[in-house]
Amino acid sequence: MDISEYINIAARFYHSQPLVVLGCGLFLLFLIYRQPRFFLGVFLLALFLAAVAYVIFDAASSSTSLKKNLLEKGNVREVK
Repeated sequence: MDISEYINIAARFYHSQPLVVLGCGLFLLFLIYRQPRFFLGVFLLALFLAAVAYVIFDAASSSTSLKKNLLEKGNVREVK
């Protein structure tokens, strides 16, 4: 998946569930106001985990396409 697909998924969710997004936004603003240090820690952790997940999914998709290309060329037989 490309990063633009993730953005499209988030935009579709925003347009289909505006009340949920508004509630989450208000909750985040409340956390920023009441406990900014906790919010920063949680935000950085979520950002790190999202980056790790993106790298893992990108590596998995590239290895899948490489396997498909090798199978089409006939260089490698399929392992079941």
